[in-house]
Amino acid sequence: EAIAPGSVTAFRLTNQLTLAWGSSAPFATDVKANEDWGGRFHLLMSRMVSMAVTAAASYEFAPGFAVSAGVTGDYFDTRFENISLLPIPGGAPVEALTFMKGKDWGFGGVLGVVMTPQPGTRIGLAYHSKIAHTIDGFVDARFPGVPSEKTRYGIDLPQRASLGLEQRVDPQLRLFAEVQWVDWSTFKGF
Repeated sequence: EAIAPGSVTAFRLTNQLTLAWGSSAPFATDVKANEDWGGRFHLLMSRMVSMAVTAAASYEFAPGFAVSAGVTGDYFDTRFENISLLPIPGGAPVEALTFMKGKDWGFGGVLGVVMTPQPGTRIGLAYHSKIAHTIDGFVDARFPGVPSEKTRYGIDLPQRASLGLEQRVDPQLRLFAEVQWVDWSTFKGF
């Protein structure tokens, strides 16, 4: 279960120029397993949450045709847990909860085009660039005497593009449709 908040606020400065500020949660995963399951040595919990803020400007070059560009700041927070066998001098290894967590800010660009081919119909095309993160954090175990260690790992959030349609059916009803492509082929993990 996860909440993915999002909002957009826009200010029209002139008849052609609009500034906007938005927030979203473009990437998230939260997977949990019981400590007694067979794969506990590989994964107990995997949590990755991306919270993005975007500032953009849009300019209407002609009636019904606007282009926008902006920058996105993306805060990425991670936590991974598993069970590890820790060697005990003079004794049998013991199971202990181990975890790695960290966070980072990364930045990317956004581009968009909105067309209004006829009254009541809007078509939008948007592009979000790849965002590279270098996560700084630490690795630790819940076991006495095991020291915490600093860690650094990288993750690239993939580029994505979307095409949207808004159709006003009558004054009280608008229909929306969107198709989105995410370049997961470039996602290599950590």
